Amino acid sequence: MPTDPTAAEQQLKTLLTELLQLDDAARLDFGIYKILALRREELSRFLDTLAGEVRAELLASGARSHEAAKAAVADFVSGSLKLGMTYDEIYGSSRHKTLTEQLAGAIEPGQLAQEVFESLVTFFARYWDEGDFIAAPRYSRDQYAIPYDGSEVALHWANRDQYYVKSSLFLNDMVVKEPHFPGRLVIKLVSAVSDRDNVKAADANKRRFMLADDGQPDVVAEGDDLTLRLRYAPTAPPAAAAPPKAKGKKKAEPEAEAPAEPGRAPKQDLLNVVIAEALLAAASPAWRAALSRPAGPEKDAESTLTRHLRRYTKQNTADFFIHKNLGRFLRRELDFFIKNELFDLDHIDTVSEDTLRKRVVKVRALRRLAVKLIDWLHQLEEFQRRLFLKKKFVLRTDWAITLDRVPRALWPEIAQNKAQVRRWRDLFKIDALAPDLFSDGGGEADTVTVEFLEQNMGLVVETGLFERHFFTPLQCSLGFT
Repeated sequence: MPTDPTAAEQQLKTLLTELLQLDDAARLDFGIYKILALRREELSRFLDTLAGEVRAELLASGARSHEAAKAAVADFVSGSLKLGMTYDEIYGSSRHKTLTEQLAGAIEPGQLAQEVFESLVTFFARYWDEGDFIAAPRYSRDQYAIPYDGSEVALHWANRDQYYVKSSLFLNDMVVKEPHFPGRLVIKLVSAVSDRDNVKAADANKRRFMLADDGQPDVVAEGDDLTLRLRYAPTAPPAAAAPPKAKGKKKAEPEAEAPAEPGRAPKQDLLNVVIAEALLAAASPAWRAALSRPAGPEKDAESTLTRHLRRYTKQNTADFFIHKNLGRFLRRELDFFIKNELFDLDHIDTVSEDTLRKRVVKVRALRRLAVKLIDWLHQLEEFQRRLFLKKKFVLRTDWAITLDRVPRALWPEIAQNKAQVRRWRDLFKIDALAPDLFSDGGGEADTVTVEFLEQNMGLVVETGLFERHFFTPLQCSLGFT
């Protein structure tokens, strides 16, 4: 942990920026990020005033610096002398005794502020993992609190109170058009590996977007258009396919161009840098200038290419968990964290009064601030939860059903439905099957005869092409009421 108060403060601000997704809110314009963008300024102001909040909470909780305590004693003595009190009366008063005790056990707010910052970082970082609040395994004494109601058997798992939102099955391509582009930028996904059995991959084997690297060019110019070919796959090869390790040699890291933390897959942002460099290297000068153009008016705005890569990868890898009640979860864990790691109740009998008072001041300030942060996070999570649980109203349902399942009483109406016949003509070229069975006998009319239907009972009837009165008897004939 950092020892410099400013370093600890900056580390907390960096973590909270990630927790509150402020960077993504500024760069992305879809889904939850649109809502975050509306509150981005408010959240940023809160983070900018965080240091002042910490110090204010410490002072409100009883922290007083040595100089402030010394000044309070001096002010009391001088004020009492002006009132005509003697030194013996002043030094023997209960007020002077209280002030001198405070001077002896003065707590420096600056030092405590550093400890509060570090404790907040420790607490929130414990549960945050790439966009999700998940309790990661920790093999030490009493690191988590599991809710238990006293029943004989209690089943618990890490994501017990969470919804799993899976969207990786909807991976698709993206076409980007900008006024200053020479043509279209097409981000094309040529292959993808999905999680099996709806189970998220391990940290070291998580899937990422990478260059296709399939023996064909990763960047293809087609006229004015530019196509970027990507694949979505684990960053590490399967264990069974890995070559045996030789003694004295280090294990090769996945994606050498984008280094990762030991035991973890490289972050997508690092891989995006590799992708962007490859695209710019293969692009024409006109495309290179257009893609390198800043994406916004800000002085340090990212390039247009970086923004579109971030948008594409973020949209298509939105597997995440939504807490049913994030505020309750974090408050419960916060109380457990304070009780077991800040107070350390097992050794409270051996702690001096001054140390205990210092801990109380620190815990009061830390809890007040942590609850404020938890409230922010809970609001964002609650919004996503409500979207996830929002009822999807079905306004109309239509079927595609083969003729052999449709009651014959409805066949005359089907034969005279021009929209249905045109659909069959477009899809199945029915005018070439039996032209003489069309109503005009030449295969060009928009209606057919019942005899034609009898000879082609495998044709599919689309109920959406009929009036609603057609649907009711069809439902009843199939046993749906």
